[in-house]
Amino acid sequence: MKRTHQILMLVLLLGTLLLLAACDPNTGAVDLDALGLGDLPEINLEDLPEIELPEIKLPEVKLPEVKLPEIDLEDAILDNLTPEDVGLGDLGLGDVTLGDLKDGNFDISAFITTAPPTTAVPPDPNAPTGVDIRLATLSLSGTEVSGAVPNGTEIFFFAPEVTVADGATCTITLDVLGRDVVYSKTVPLEVGDNTFYILVENRKDVGFYRVTLRRRPLFSLTLMEGTEVVKECTPEEGTAIADLMAELARPGYLLTLYTDSAMTLPLAEGATVTEDLTLYLGYTPAPPPEEPIPE
Repeated sequence: MKRTHQILMLVLLLGTLLLLAACDPNTGAVDLDALGLGDLPEINLEDLPEIELPEIKLPEVKLPEVKLPEIDLEDAILDNLTPEDVGLGDLGLGDVTLGDLKDGNFDISAFITTAPPTTAVPPDPNAPTGVDIRLATLSLSGTEVSGAVPNGTEIFFFAPEVTVADGATCTITLDVLGRDVVYSKTVPLEVGDNTFYILVENRKDVGFYRVTLRRRPLFSLTLMEGTEVVKECTPEEGTAIADLMAELARPGYLLTLYTDSAMTLPLAEGATVTEDLTLYLGYTPAPPPEEPIPE
């Protein structure tokens, strides 16, 4: 076998060398005359005889017939279920057995409850009509809307704040001409007063409101006792000053706040923070408690 392989390789090598020798180096064409094949007749493929391949018929293979047993799926499922599997107790059918379910021997009407009658929701008497608006936290006087928010509020949302009538539209703008529309109804707030506008349209009617929204500023408050600084803080505008004095109370003494170092001008009762302020603390002994009058 090995020798035959060597002979075939040698024949292929010689054939290749003959082709190279007969090949024109300029055109790459093979000179058949150089190979001694110049007298070969031309072969017309149409003149070649037709070769009919024999028909191969595969033998028929007959598979054995497999007959599956008939199974009643309903019976099979019910016979293998337990009451816990179907949760009869959760359905209010705790006394019904699986056999009852299988045979239909139970009255399901006993477990059907009638839904309670629904009552119509009365209309909201405070619902806005026309181009009126209803506000959640801000105040309304005519067409003027006003309110104040804590100093920490940097963004205000008009969507949950303003309610309009059914069928009406509400637009928030930054200018009185209504050109600078805030489509998100969410606005940033600067410290101090901020002005916005609310445009309400309901068919051919138009309502226009001006909003003044104040972000409360912080002020400096200094509390002195003589020449000593007792407390420094930065309360928000509107903070009751009395609420800041709890830690400065002394047992057996009354505390009075003054606006001047000579302590001749007492602070008004119920005063709030409206600006930077320095106050002076004055302590006086509290009067003794009154003795009860014997009966």
